[in-house]
Amino acid sequence: MGLVRSEVATTDLEQVRAMFAAAYADGLKVDASPGKPFGMEQQVATDGIATVSTMRFDGRATAVMDGSREVVFVDIFSGAYAWRSRGVQGDQDRSLILPSNHELAVEFDTVRSMTLTVDAATVTRWMARYGGLPPSPKLLYRAAAGSDAIRAALRFYAELMPTETFESPLVRSNLLDLILSMTAHHLLPEATPPQRREVPAALQRAEDYLRDHVADPVSVADAAEAARLSVRGLQDQFQKWLHITPAQYLRNLRLEGARKELIAARNNGVRVRVSDVAVRWGFAHVGRFASWYADAYGESPSVTLGRRPDSRPIEAGG
Repeated sequence: MGLVRSEVATTDLEQVRAMFAAAYADGLKVDASPGKPFGMEQQVATDGIATVSTMRFDGRATAVMDGSREVVFVDIFSGAYAWRSRGVQGDQDRSLILPSNHELAVEFDTVRSMTLTVDAATVTRWMARYGGLPPSPKLLYRAAAGSDAIRAALRFYAELMPTETFESPLVRSNLLDLILSMTAHHLLPEATPPQRREVPAALQRAEDYLRDHVADPVSVADAAEAARLSVRGLQDQFQKWLHITPAQYLRNLRLEGARKELIAARNNGVRVRVSDVAVRWGFAHVGRFASWYADAYGESPSVTLGRRPDSRPIEAGG
């Protein structure tokens, strides 16, 4: 998947409430700050592995987010921001690294911020180079506590995001390595080079193949061939390193692609049908797609698109 960019700038309070409702599950309140005009600007760039967004938000908001399937990094450039997650809390003076599948409660007022979300399997695989320890909640929160270097790396990421340089996959890969290196440094200060172990090249070849062909009619056998492994060997590698099957990995990639398309269609006012999006991402059975989607994201694809589940389908182009 290449780099996909989107942006929004609005002073419409209801539009922002609708946008935030897709990300935050409960307790959402969005209002103008007393005596100040309301407005929001957001720029987003994603390549399917990492998504970075920068936001200028002139207003007040409180919300609770269900556990994300990704690891989330947040840094606040200015403004008031408080967060709480499973008994741990912080504010704008401390970067946040949120583990996957952890809820997050936030309250912010007139902030300038950046958010980086990284595929959890990518983080797990990367940390495996440093002794195989998973990015557990306590370790990630500890990394955030010592986050001067992490904050600097995040801000560098945000500075490059709007530039032409960011279009380079090599640049993005190096930026992500920088963030995760800083994180690993604070997670595992005792790690030494002999303790580190590289992810098998065959697994990396399979992941690269599946990401490059996520929208194509490929199979696990195709990925095994690209990895130069048997199907059984590939399955063993995925189970050992990522704790899922290759088929589940590919399905998750396609669900993520479908979700990004639905969100982009909603934000940009493009009229699409859920069934068409499902088929484009390799899901021939729309009902099964909707079930997997709801399991993954806690809502139906039609809700993500911004309509009631029982409403008339939105026709493409008309």
